[in-house]
Amino acid sequence: MSESNIFEDSGVTPEVDSGDNNFSSDVIGNKNDTVGGDSLVSLTKEILVSVGGEASQLRTIPSISGAVEEDGYLMFYISVYDVDDGPIASADIDISSISAVLEKSTGGGAFSSAGITQPTFTKEDGGVKCAYRFLAAEWQNGDLYNLEVSGISATIGSDTGYIRKYTWSNEINEDANVEAKIDAIQADIGDPSSRTNLQTIVALLGNPDAAGKSIYDNLGDFVGQTNLQTLKDALAIPDTAGKGLFVELATDRLDNVTFGLSAIKTLIDTVDTVVDALPDSGALTSLAQKSENSSGDLTGTFAYLDAGGEQDVVELTTTTRKKVDGVSLDLVNMTQDGTIRVYHKINGTTYRLMKPTYSFTVASDPDGLYIDLNMSITNDLKITYQEGADEGADRNIPYSLVYDIKE
Repeated sequence: MSESNIFEDSGVTPEVDSGDNNFSSDVIGNKNDTVGGDSLVSLTKEILVSVGGEASQLRTIPSISGAVEEDGYLMFYISVYDVDDGPIASADIDISSISAVLEKSTGGGAFSSAGITQPTFTKEDGGVKCAYRFLAAEWQNGDLYNLEVSGISATIGSDTGYIRKYTWSNEINEDANVEAKIDAIQADIGDPSSRTNLQTIVALLGNPDAAGKSIYDNLGDFVGQTNLQTLKDALAIPDTAGKGLFVELATDRLDNVTFGLSAIKTLIDTVDTVVDALPDSGALTSLAQKSENSSGDLTGTFAYLDAGGEQDVVELTTTTRKKVDGVSLDLVNMTQDGTIRVYHKINGTTYRLMKPTYSFTVASDPDGLYIDLNMSITNDLKITYQEGADEGADRNIPYSLVYDIKE
């Protein structure tokens, strides 16, 4: 290609601020091109403005390109100040020609401004700003945003300085995702705060608050041991699916019907029964022997009915050897004389009257009557009462029969 072809021109005067740059005239530009364009004329004018006059004092700083939550706000800000005098007054900042184009990329696709609200910038002393809301209806988690802002100028003294184009770009994220992950972690470790006691992990671990003492220090150096070099080994926790220390110890061990606490209790109860059966003194010939100090009693109140006649006050039924010490009767409620008798099933079947019988005389005898039986039995025994005359009503007779267990 010849040199003349490279610089071939259309012969047409380029438009002001032409951006196609197809011909040399476009690259050089129109004499009326303004600062901020792409032609050599525009760029030269910008250089002249920047290096000459008070406009060279202009400085700008943009805000960071932050990530933002869907439906959240993000502040886009350009600080505009004089390097010597500080913030430039709002009246000296010109945003009449500002261009602010916000675009979105979804799923890695091309950026586009379609379907999203465009930002509106305002000015103040020392800067240009826009608090933009990323509406949930227009943005979603994972989208990327790209904002380009240009066309801002500021006057310092009698000169005008032009602020370069700034670009912000980042992603839209969702705090709910972070919250979901936190919830998942809490599900894994539990929620100690919902407990009545031990409401923190520190409290659960029970690690003392001692200077320089970590959990490792308080537990000890298992690695330094020859054997059992981990806490798991020392605790001997079986590697069973879904079974932690509590299940292994409490459910599978302590609650086990064969060797757990309930089984131990059963054995202890058995031992207690056997111990109660041991003789108090002398040589042991059988664990079934009863101590002479083992005793029992029948205590209660018998309602003697107005029907009268001989009625059973208390009955001791037994098939093992017992020694009956005696029986006490409280006859304070009786208004008539009466007779007390003792019966024993000597043959194990039929009650036989035993001598002597005991009489009670109202107002003459004491209200309390004790019958000293001192008799060993292997079959049933009972005590009866019979009025001597009509009582006229039911009468309560409290009683207490005491005996020793012999086998």
